[in-house]
Amino acid sequence: MPKILLNWVPTQSDFELIRNTLPDAEFEVPPWQNLEEAEILLYSPKTPDLDALIPNMKNLRFIQSLMAGVDHLPWSLIPDNVIVASGSGANSEAVADMALALALSALKFIPFYQNEMRMDLWKRRVSKDLDSLTAVILGTGSIGKAIARRLKAFGMRVVGVSRSGNQAEDFDNVASSADWSSEPYGDLIVIALPLNRDSYHMIDKDVLSRLGGTRVIVNIARAAIVEPQALKVWLQENPTSVYASDVWWNEKLSLQPVIVEQHISISYLPNVIMTPHTAGLTEYAQERMLTMACENILRFLEGLQPSGIVRKEDYSQTPWNEN
Repeated sequence: MPKILLNWVPTQSDFELIRNTLPDAEFEVPPWQNLEEAEILLYSPKTPDLDALIPNMKNLRFIQSLMAGVDHLPWSLIPDNVIVASGSGANSEAVADMALALALSALKFIPFYQNEMRMDLWKRRVSKDLDSLTAVILGTGSIGKAIARRLKAFGMRVVGVSRSGNQAEDFDNVASSADWSSEPYGDLIVIALPLNRDSYHMIDKDVLSRLGGTRVIVNIARAAIVEPQALKVWLQENPTSVYASDVWWNEKLSLQPVIVEQHISISYLPNVIMTPHTAGLTEYAQERMLTMACENILRFLEGLQPSGIVRKEDYSQTPWNEN
């Protein structure tokens, strides 16, 4: 009977879902008694106990994340023989919905009208026709594809950007990260990449200076993909550009509300739209994530190839954790 360790205490309904999907497994939740016996770790980054857990899990064979992002993991502590799988795909549609909401709010100036009209200011702007725009989505995975489908419904030309540049479904074209970074373009740029050693500070001073002004950048991935000081300068120098983000530097995921501390504050800038990492917080998000994670664990136990296996070499360096 496989033993699965959870790094959080699930609700009764969540535990029932887990047990129904994995009826033959034995589970251990905090406070843990027998770490060494557990072969599988099902983890949520909302409860950061992994540094203490993983070195003591001597029989660990498989780590399953509830969420798509795995940049929270202490990669240097994970043995080479342990397979790590992300929760990629579980929340793609919900996150894509938030990306669309942020993009349309910025492109149609809605937050700015809201603030101005509360001050009795009637200031109208000429917006661009959506079907005249080129949208560039950094990341062609499940989230990127879901965003592409939504933007194409508005008549936008949608270009994907990936490490390889291989063509992908739902995009009009796909460019390589190297090619796009050397000559960046797009009226709307949506960041939908995982944070890893290649994407860290991908949007830096050089990219932003080449990109120029009057752009909308939406970030529903990770803040550290954007270099904060360069972004601040770019926003100040290009007041007609907008940065709309659901993710923030030094953000600590938590079950409780937190104050986000940033190295570089951009919250006071008028061309910034902010939401508190809420893209995945929908009515059925937890159920979807748990179901997909447990089904993936079942594949592993049955000797099948789990989905979402992470390339460990992408996390051989984690500079976002070194500050």
